[in-house]
Amino acid sequence: YYRGVCLTGAAKMKNCQVEKFLEGIYVENSGDIKDSIVSRNRAGIAVKDDPGNSTKISTTIVRDNAEGIDVNKGSTGNKISINQVRSNNNVGLFDSNGDNLPKYGSGMTLYGEEITVKDSEASSNYRNGIIIDGAGTTTVDLKGSIALRNNGAVGLLIDNIDNVGPLDGTLN
Repeated sequence: YYRGVCLTGAAKMKNCQVEKFLEGIYVENSGDIKDSIVSRNRAGIAVKDDPGNSTKISTTIVRDNAEGIDVNKGSTGNKISINQVRSNNNVGLFDSNGDNLPKYGSGMTLYGEEITVKDSEASSNYRNGIIIDGAGTTTVDLKGSIALRNNGAVGLLIDNIDNVGPLDGTLN
């Protein structure tokens, strides 16, 4: 099946378990995901927001997917808020030669005008813990404790950003 849950227009979901889909949870133009478990999907949570929208993901576990949380690069002018999210053991996708496909295997790949990550973890992923890429991003805030252990490439990659706020917490 293609999508497990589709949230559009500020829809909310709470206390759900979603597994074995191409996109476990698909969010378009705002959504709120809370107290859920997302596992064994190609993309655990896929977000495509138009300008002016806001997506929140909190107290949620995202694990054992090819890609944990993937905010579409076209999602500019939006706000992404990650709070107490664990995105671990995302293993990537492999081609017929056994090579990892470049996009997959990261805990969180985030794009947006304003990105906040608070008290979260992205560890033991095949490629990267958290990637935050410019593509319209103007403000990044990292707050509380951010755990980024045992990732295959880098723990935290911030690229092409206009304004990275002060780290208000610890990276470990």
